[in-house]
Amino acid sequence: MRAHSKDTKLHRPSAVSQSIRAVGRDIDDGANPLLDHGADCGQGLRLVLAANRRDRERAFRLASSIYSKSGFHQGSSGFCVSPYDLNADTAVLLIVDADGNEAGTISLVCDGAHGLPCDEVFGSELDGLRAKGRRLGEVTRLAVRENHPASKAILVHLYNWVSVYARRFAGVDDFVIEVNPRHESFYLRRLNFVRIAGERPCPRVGGAPAVLLRLDMHYVAEVIERIGGLQDAASGAESRTLYPFFRPIKFEETMAAYIVHQHKPMTKKEAVYFGIGTNTAAKPRAQSASATVG
Repeated sequence: MRAHSKDTKLHRPSAVSQSIRAVGRDIDDGANPLLDHGADCGQGLRLVLAANRRDRERAFRLASSIYSKSGFHQGSSGFCVSPYDLNADTAVLLIVDADGNEAGTISLVCDGAHGLPCDEVFGSELDGLRAKGRRLGEVTRLAVRENHPASKAILVHLYNWVSVYARRFAGVDDFVIEVNPRHESFYLRRLNFVRIAGERPCPRVGGAPAVLLRLDMHYVAEVIERIGGLQDAASGAESRTLYPFFRPIKFEETMAAYIVHQHKPMTKKEAVYFGIGTNTAAKPRAQSASATVG
């Protein structure tokens, strides 16, 4: 999930932007963006942990298509892919609809020797969190199929599942995310992220502005335990977030077991196919100009 172009007038609203606004309107109006909390995702939706070339390709092509239409991705390969996909604990989540079509995707890059993508712009802030012993995970590459009738449910399920992966599989303490300022209010109001760094130009998207947000995963676990699955029965300020629409905490063991069973790192053969062989991997943070102790 990258910051967008600095002249937003030149770009059409993305499918993600449309879903974000629609979810916010539904919550404010008291409507329920989800209809089912069953073993699958409901509404004909199914979560796939992309763990082979075919499913990774489906996720990368969907992200490339959505971002290219909005003017945010110019890659010629048709894949929205990164050297960080080579990390053993990077997760690529894919939502498939009842017709078998790719409907949404999100990725999580866990901190390690190569750092995180947003170290390039916000390295000092991330190093400050690392100095406190926090394990970080960057949420990235969020894409929702344009005009999909279940786009609101897709967005909620992607964040629900990536949270379970982060907390129960990868041991992540904090989500970090760099977003365009025009999307910031959604993350602050609907997921209770907090801003930890103000606007800076992001070179990966032509110098467009980005802000850095943080979300404490221990808080997320606590709030899901209290209100997860309550939907319209939740009360107070947190009832206006996405968390009442997350699956109740009792389902997370089953979700985590699926993740443990399905997760597989990208193979060398896959890396070559996607054009990110080991010779193009990110440099270790110790060799990176962004790896400044904050």
